[in-house]
Amino acid sequence: MNINFTVKSIKIKNFRGIAEGKLNEFTGINILVGRNATGKSTILEALYIALNPEGVDFIVKRRGWFGLTALDGLFYRNSRKFSITITFSDKSLQKTSIEIAIPVSTDLRTLKDRGLNVKNIRSLFVSGEGKLSTRSRFYIDDKGQVGRVILGSRESILPWHVAFIDWNAVLSYGEPEEAYTYMIDVGGFEAKNHVVEVLRERLKGLATIEPLKKDDKVILYAVFKDYAVPFYLLGDGIRYTLVYLMLLSACKKSFLMLEEPELHTHPGLLELTAKGIVESYVKRGNQIFFSTHSLELIDMVLNEAVNRELRSDEVKVYRLTLLNGSLHSRTYTLEESAKLRKELEYDLRG
Repeated sequence: MNINFTVKSIKIKNFRGIAEGKLNEFTGINILVGRNATGKSTILEALYIALNPEGVDFIVKRRGWFGLTALDGLFYRNSRKFSITITFSDKSLQKTSIEIAIPVSTDLRTLKDRGLNVKNIRSLFVSGEGKLSTRSRFYIDDKGQVGRVILGSRESILPWHVAFIDWNAVLSYGEPEEAYTYMIDVGGFEAKNHVVEVLRERLKGLATIEPLKKDDKVILYAVFKDYAVPFYLLGDGIRYTLVYLMLLSACKKSFLMLEEPELHTHPGLLELTAKGIVESYVKRGNQIFFSTHSLELIDMVLNEAVNRELRSDEVKVYRLTLLNGSLHSRTYTLEESAKLRKELEYDLRG
């Protein structure tokens, strides 16, 4: 489902390393920068949970599964509950809260039948209030198996689309053919045409990308006027960049969280990623939040935004600091960011 509103602010309490904090005045493209352990990834995860409370299992395992103590990492120090509140551009609120709960015996009997280890299991109570109303008990055992019990009525589907794209997602698709299928299923041929347009910056004369069958195997090809080349022969860099672009372009009018897009990207291909980010906002209507440590990527995104003549308030850089669990930020508009980088070579990362 496409959105016709955007996230304007987020308030976080007791989530991961953030005891309290708030970010305001989000816009179309939001760049999160700062030193290590300043909350960049945590903010992306908080946005994802606020927009998809029952996706908490993804966030629990996203940084790696190391047993039930992985659940403890969701909560600030010894707290047993966290809350995330976002404000939309129409001034409505969406509040999500998650707390450690006591397992319910009737639930455990059902979960045991599903194969979960109920002798070593943890439970969370998940609630969402606002545009999305949901209440459920979330269970996970020591092997990482997940079970849910929905409480009362709830939305059958999310009232919006939200995606978290990191390199785990890229590598989990593995092959371009799988990502291509996802892109077509979600975004149709409009998304494909968008990816082709971005790729032409690097692959001059590219006509399209197309899965072709050869030796009883379907392989994704870069198709030019007089010949076609399997993406596997173009190198790992372009292949991984292609997968990233397809995931980025599949969604339309959605909320996208991107963690460090520069990882695993050849420096020569980083410009394609930057263009894909800006184009995903301009042509696909997505609201984008991404974290980065790369000054090169920041510069490329700023330059692309200037070239596309975006308004100064359509791109913002948030320089984050985290002190004793308290989140602070300084915000720069597109114009301010571009000036600081071009004239003063200012390191926006802090």
